[in-house]
Amino acid sequence: MKTLIVGDLHLKVRVILPLVDVAIQTQGVQRIIFVGDYVDDWYCQQDTELYLSELDALLAWKQRQQATGLEIVMLLGNHDAPYLVDHTRVYSLRFDRSQVKAKLMALDLQVAYLLDGILVSHAGFAQGEGLQPWYLKPLTPNHLDAIDTLERRDSIQDGGFDQTGSPLWLRPNLLMDRPNLKYRKQIFGHTPQTEISLSHWNHERVPFIDVDNFNLRPMGMPPYVAFHGAGELLLVEDGVASVIPTGWDQKPDLLIQVAKQRKYDVEGDL
Repeated sequence: MKTLIVGDLHLKVRVILPLVDVAIQTQGVQRIIFVGDYVDDWYCQQDTELYLSELDALLAWKQRQQATGLEIVMLLGNHDAPYLVDHTRVYSLRFDRSQVKAKLMALDLQVAYLLDGILVSHAGFAQGEGLQPWYLKPLTPNHLDAIDTLERRDSIQDGGFDQTGSPLWLRPNLLMDRPNLKYRKQIFGHTPQTEISLSHWNHERVPFIDVDNFNLRPMGMPPYVAFHGAGELLLVEDGVASVIPTGWDQKPDLLIQVAKQRKYDVEGDL
């Protein structure tokens, strides 16, 4: 089965999903896995309308695609979890958090997915991190205490106290220091990349792929955002991975679209 894996969205649903739609059609995709982080981005903490409209668009898209028979798997990211457990981070939306929580829960998020023996999660599983059975199923309110624990286990690299961080917080360099011998092949996001690299996929000790490359960076002039990632997708079939370019970083109109959705004055000041 052809599976498309999509990196962190971060409030760019309406820009990225049309690119995913093209890949679905051109690649004959039958399953899509999103690795989490649907919300939060630079300087968006006051924009409730943006959060809610982005999540509504994602929910509607998921329902449409499932109606065609496409399998959609949505994983939980470290930026999503705080809304589920009422833990405000510095990058969190300041208002209407309960509405964000309800919409995130409606996405049927789960912690991890096993793809033909490949472990897919938001940030990866390091040595000693077990794969709990409930990680592979959609979250329910009964799981929120456990999610709270995972969300607060940020790594020492992220300013926390956990040696490596939970599957919501692990960084690739920490995974290489402490590889998980039970789940060697892993695919995740969380740590921004300029492109999807397959250089580690055949690594004998720590084979992994980081797909987080739909990144934008803030800038001090219109349109106030710039490309910082190639916007590539990952296609996996029978354990073989290939990179699918979308050309998003060659489409400056997408930057204008993002700026307008965030109510930036693209011709003047914020």
